[in-house]
Amino acid sequence: MIAAMARTARGCALLGVAFLAGCTGVSPRPEDLAAVLPPARQVTGDERAAVERNVGEALHALELRRFEVAGEFAAAALRIDPACARGYAVRGMVRRHQASAMVPADPYTLHRADGDTQLAMRLAPADATVMRLRAQFLAASGHLSAAAAALEAWLLAHPDAPLDDSAPLYALAGEWRYELGEERAALPHLRNVVGQREDATTWFRIGMCELRVAMAVVDPAAAANARSVAESAAKAFARCAELAPGDRDAHYAVATALAHAAERAGEQRRTEDRAALWHKAAQRLRDASSRFADDPEPLFRLGVVLEAVRDREAAIAAYEQALQRHGEHLGSLINLATALTAGPTVDAAVQQRARSLRERALAIDARRGGLGKQERQRLAEAVGATAGQ
Repeated sequence: MIAAMARTARGCALLGVAFLAGCTGVSPRPEDLAAVLPPARQVTGDERAAVERNVGEALHALELRRFEVAGEFAAAALRIDPACARGYAVRGMVRRHQASAMVPADPYTLHRADGDTQLAMRLAPADATVMRLRAQFLAASGHLSAAAAALEAWLLAHPDAPLDDSAPLYALAGEWRYELGEERAALPHLRNVVGQREDATTWFRIGMCELRVAMAVVDPAAAANARSVAESAAKAFARCAELAPGDRDAHYAVATALAHAAERAGEQRRTEDRAALWHKAAQRLRDASSRFADDPEPLFRLGVVLEAVRDREAAIAAYEQALQRHGEHLGSLINLATALTAGPTVDAAVQQRARSLRERALAIDARRGGLGKQERQRLAEAVGATAGQ
């Protein structure tokens, strides 16, 4: 009896597994889904116009992230033309959103979404919109490098594509290479974008890419080239600031790039050039300080520049002004303490003030963070040393 009951229970369990497998189905391979081409169908002129209208509405809804609406229009297009590549591409993006909205994500629907976008590429490999949606699917699925590579391969294979088709692909490829930290790969795409249509964000990314490239140069023999790239970065940031006057980061980044160019000029022993670049950096920060009168950051950075040119008293004044704007600006507190004690003679009152500044910085860090572990340790050691004097 017990053995029979065990066999019955085992049979029920197996039936349950079989039932569940039948309900959920085996997750399809995207490649297999894409390998099955839809049946060909003759489409009349009126039907073609209807397909284009539905696809246009689907793409517009997708851009607005109205996924349900996008799916409805894509389905309408596919009912008329079962081989509508853009319809499959939109449907793939809609399905990806639906699958990702579930916790955990539904692999069955994700694979079907992947298959839709692959099938769209099979049906219309030269269609830039289909390529864009396929790449966006890959990027949204966490395959940013593959997405950028797919766009680059398409652009290489279609050098004569109309500007309206290729421009969005260059923009995405540049954005994704930038996000991946692949500055040299991003730069040609980003420059292509601003050559067609200027925008502040792209100019800022160009500046960041060039500055990172310049800062990565460690060979002293390449200092001249690094300096040139840093100056180019400063121009890119300046153009960003012109297009977006309220972008504080862009204004401050101009000075940062000029400062790096000055350091590279120093490596070349180009004393006059170095001085001129430091002067330009300082002037940029003074202008930014006037423009953003509530912000301590430009004055803090000005202090750093002034210390670099060994104008200690002016640097101290800049840090003091920064703290007048924001008494808890950590960088200004720390740098002011260091600058005060860097003079040839430091009396007890100056030592006490420097210690007080450092204690304030440590208290602020304890309350809301902001310091790195090593910096915190150095400050604590400095406070302890002066306490023992």
